[in-house]
Amino acid sequence: MKQQRLGQLRPARRPVQGVGAFLRATASYLRPHWVQCLLVLLAISPSIAFYTIQPLLFRDIIDEAILPRDTRRLGELMLFLSSLVLLRLLGEVGKEYFSTRVAATVMSELRLKMFNHLQVLSLDFYGQTQAGDLMFRYTNDLTAIDNFISRELPNGIARTITLVACGAMLFSVDWRLALGSVLAVMLLALSPRFLGPKADQASFQLQEESAKVASTVQENIGAQALIKAFGLQDLAVRQFQAQIKRAALTSVRFGLLSGLLSATVGVGGTSISVLAIGVGAYLVIRGDMTMGTLFSFTELLWYVAESLQGFSSIFRPLQQASAANGRIREILGEPQRVRDAPGAKPLPPFSQEIRFNDVVFRYPGSDVNLNRLSFSIPQGSSVAFVGSSGCGKSTALNLVARLYDPTSGSVTYDGVDIRTVTQESLRGQIGMVFQDNFLFNISIRENIRLGLPEATDAEVEDAAKVAEIHDFIMRLPRGYETPAGERGGRLSGGQRQRIGIARAILRRPPILLLDEATSALDPAMEAAINATLERVAMGRTSISMTHRLSTVKNLDRIFVLDRGRLVESGRHDELLGLNGMYARLWRKQGGMLLNDDGSQARIEPSRLARIPILNALDLTLLGEIAPLFVTENFPEDRTVIHQGDQGDKFYILVRGKVEVLIAPPSGEPRRVAILQDGDFFGEIALLRNAPRNATVRTLSPSAFLTLTRGQFNDLLDRAPDLREAVERVMVGRS
Repeated sequence: MKQQRLGQLRPARRPVQGVGAFLRATASYLRPHWVQCLLVLLAISPSIAFYTIQPLLFRDIIDEAILPRDTRRLGELMLFLSSLVLLRLLGEVGKEYFSTRVAATVMSELRLKMFNHLQVLSLDFYGQTQAGDLMFRYTNDLTAIDNFISRELPNGIARTITLVACGAMLFSVDWRLALGSVLAVMLLALSPRFLGPKADQASFQLQEESAKVASTVQENIGAQALIKAFGLQDLAVRQFQAQIKRAALTSVRFGLLSGLLSATVGVGGTSISVLAIGVGAYLVIRGDMTMGTLFSFTELLWYVAESLQGFSSIFRPLQQASAANGRIREILGEPQRVRDAPGAKPLPPFSQEIRFNDVVFRYPGSDVNLNRLSFSIPQGSSVAFVGSSGCGKSTALNLVARLYDPTSGSVTYDGVDIRTVTQESLRGQIGMVFQDNFLFNISIRENIRLGLPEATDAEVEDAAKVAEIHDFIMRLPRGYETPAGERGGRLSGGQRQRIGIARAILRRPPILLLDEATSALDPAMEAAINATLERVAMGRTSISMTHRLSTVKNLDRIFVLDRGRLVESGRHDELLGLNGMYARLWRKQGGMLLNDDGSQARIEPSRLARIPILNALDLTLLGEIAPLFVTENFPEDRTVIHQGDQGDKFYILVRGKVEVLIAPPSGEPRRVAILQDGDFFGEIALLRNAPRNATVRTLSPSAFLTLTRGQFNDLLDRAPDLREAVERVMVGRS
């Protein structure tokens, strides 16, 4: 199978929008501004008058002034010609002003329309669309359209009118030469018909390739840790070289086609002029045409040829704008999957329960993510969705907030299907705290105020006090006016979380949603934030999604999900009594302790006994092994082990989240698992000097307990009968 490139999606082949479709779209953009467009046309008219009348004046200057030596007539004609020049100058200035004004208005509307549409697209669109491609569309593609509307379109209209007016005037000067010239021009017009569609296709492909190059560069910069961890620099460079080579070949093909189009029209127009001059000169020599008439005809024909030459210079920006508009329309054509139903009404204040009614959900083009979920969450209760990674708990939380709609079934608030109410009224009753609360590079006050834009300064500060961040803010040099920095970079993780909490509770929401709100914090900060959240949640309906079970044992109800199904629900003690999935998850995460700052961890012998390669050892030996484990801490986005390296260490993940990646001999790495609290890896390294078969990289700050092969072997040397048992377990694990 052909390898997919690093960081590239494989979109389906899309139809290319032709120039005709783009011009119709441009007309729809301009139609609401017809008055300003009329002013542009009026500003063009002096130039058209100059092009059509000036050759006739030259005829009269030669035939009525120069040849008869009439200076008075020459003065009259020159005064009239000078007036035309002045009017043309004023018209050109007016054309530039009004056309730029129209284009600025149209592009502002188009930018706003695109930005508005991006706000309503569902989260799955952003999950499968590259940010670099979106930015390229919003910048380069819109700039191509702007350039065409503000400059090329007015010039194209002026050249079209000039072509028609001067062509018509040719017949009044000499119908014989005019008829031959017009027939030649009609033959010349066949060139764009044959070359145009191919040039359109090449232009669209060039825009696509250029967007991919921009996306690759952006993604490569953000993935440097992964690239260095896997030694993918050479692969990335080779793939990028292939990519820019494809872009270059597409650019050459487009340049060739557009060049042929331009040359055919431009050179053809010049050839017609040369031929007409030759025939006209012959007629003057024969006495069938005056010298002034020949000069006038050739001057008019020159303007016709110049207009044709001008058209040739428009083809390239026209095709680029056409391709760009197709890509813009593609975004605008993306369906809004979550939208207010016709006649949607405000949701009444929440007072009874949230209910899932036989809910099924699948992401577009994927398998079922949630399968026939049915349960209720009473008003004022505290509940949580738990389960292993990928079980659907995050999706369930997003359905509560209507960030997605169910594929079938319904989610109701007090018996009202939330698809029948306005999103604004639903979200107005919800406050959400995320694992990573995004902060804009604006003041801390304004970051908090985003939760309720109309909130007063006093209300913002009251929310900060409840979130226990007010005192810290007041100690800052500028207090609440202190900028948060890019993505909140001036603040610690715990401080960002508290600002996120303040932002959520500023809304005074009856429903509080917590999306892994403390999973990325150290133990001391996690405990402090959890205590704050517990106080904030009092009197509210609190719904959380977490993988850390120690944070949910005091909740009113816990929903345990497995592969999209609800397999258990109840309180902590009830679920432990079932001895099912929750109990297994609890035992996996239990038996490990971490001090307040997360610097030191320890594990109990009974917890070691639940690890397959160690369960052949008795508790006495496990008690000797437990103190041998060493605590290691890794920040987010750090490689723990590299595929192919020689392994000599066993890891137990005490707290955090990591991904397991496998890279084939050629091609990009593939994620095969996500590990969380209580998971372990590298056990084969305890007995064998074998290469690592995967790379492990942290997705959040993570603490590990590690044991080296040397320490483990020293212990087994004292118990030879156990080595054989451990070897048998190891064979099974392999």
